[in-house]
Amino acid sequence: MIQTWMDFREKQLILNELNSDTVMLEWGSGGSTLEFSTIVDKYYSIEHNVEWYNKISEELKKYPLNDVTYRLVHQNEENTKGFQSEYFMFKDYINEVDNFNQKFDVVLIDGRARRLCAKKVIPYLNENAVVYIHDYVLRTPYWVVEDYYELVDCVVETEQTIGKFRLKKQFVENPYELDLKGNERLMEMSDEESRNIKGKQCKLVL
Repeated sequence: MIQTWMDFREKQLILNELNSDTVMLEWGSGGSTLEFSTIVDKYYSIEHNVEWYNKISEELKKYPLNDVTYRLVHQNEENTKGFQSEYFMFKDYINEVDNFNQKFDVVLIDGRARRLCAKKVIPYLNENAVVYIHDYVLRTPYWVVEDYYELVDCVVETEQTIGKFRLKKQFVENPYELDLKGNERLMEMSDEESRNIKGKQCKLVL
């Protein structure tokens, strides 16, 4: 069986928000698709890698009672610049959420173009929805999502880390948009600094 590729503490942070009434979306499929879809009411997943999509599709056949909408959406253009993914590279993948006609209680962003997926999903969030971004603490370019989201909890001591967010009541002035360039809003710091900064931030919220 394909396992959810997360530390148990990261996974537990997500599991705390799931129940039989939850409608959940993820960008980036895997063991999470198999495990979390058994708990929630409806599960939507978007994947860009055809080989991985086929593998997870086969696994999902073992869970016929799970209500899973699973979409393969190919990358539009290769990232030849070596920076963060840009909209034109994953336009269809980012925009696939438009085709679901659904609002979500929980969103897991664990695939490509995470900064842009976080922006795109905003109109599709239910009131009090929770958004998770895997690998958040150590990948400092992702921190721009705090233009729109409040970091309400996080796991900082694991290898990958994760951030838990709720939408801000008021966004920052001039927040980033979907045309954010891959080399914009970047910052460099050590893993130790990143863990320290976000660890303190989460403790202040808690």
